[in-house]
Amino acid sequence: MAANKALVGFQETKPNFPPTFKMVRGSQTEYNPQRIPSYCDRILYSSLPGLKHRVKQCVYSSAHNVTSSDHKPVYSLFEIDVFEDDAEVNETAREQMSFLEMLNSKEPKNGLSLRFSYIKTRDVNDEIASCPSVVVKLHSPIATTQNVTTTPVNNNTLVGPQWLDVPSVELNLSQSAHLAGKHLFISLWDASGLSSKLLGQAVLSLDNWVTVGAMEAFELRLSRYGVLVGTISGIMELGQTVRAGRRGI
Repeated sequence: MAANKALVGFQETKPNFPPTFKMVRGSQTEYNPQRIPSYCDRILYSSLPGLKHRVKQCVYSSAHNVTSSDHKPVYSLFEIDVFEDDAEVNETAREQMSFLEMLNSKEPKNGLSLRFSYIKTRDVNDEIASCPSVVVKLHSPIATTQNVTTTPVNNNTLVGPQWLDVPSVELNLSQSAHLAGKHLFISLWDASGLSSKLLGQAVLSLDNWVTVGAMEAFELRLSRYGVLVGTISGIMELGQTVRAGRRGI
């Protein structure tokens, strides 16, 4: 984990209980003398970027009184602050509903979009570097369209694929302050075969884009199934657009 070779993004609190393996069955504290006592039973946890402060591990311990196995079960208790308050989530939900209503109206309306100067990768694994057709997909629960896909402008095997003409991600929010605590999911896919294959993914917190015109660089770890496969970076701006109203019949 420390070397990012497995379970990227996960963490574990240092155990403050005795090793849980290998126990003598029927005993609470006796270890098998032929084996070195080890921490073979662990609980790891993770959270989305920018939300780590909302996850608190209150208890992490082992059930030493369970003697039916040569392992001691471990357990944990977490306190999770799902939303800061009901007013916050209700206001965001109301704003999303209002935005959807505006989409069906004939009046022009203001909207928000995420615009990219570029997206590029580096230090990618051999599978990504050698893939003849890598596409990047952009997804967010607050986007009006999902899985915006674009093909790379350059698939240099030394630095990894790069994208310069990245479509904007249109959002179903009109108030930029509501981007706090929201995320954009970025994934790379192999589109060279009959079916797409996931090559790597990353999650970008939108906390730095809560004002219109904000332009920030980002750099994220790319991982697949918990294994580090490279780095993805870019420059993104929060823009405001005026969208035409729906035409009448």
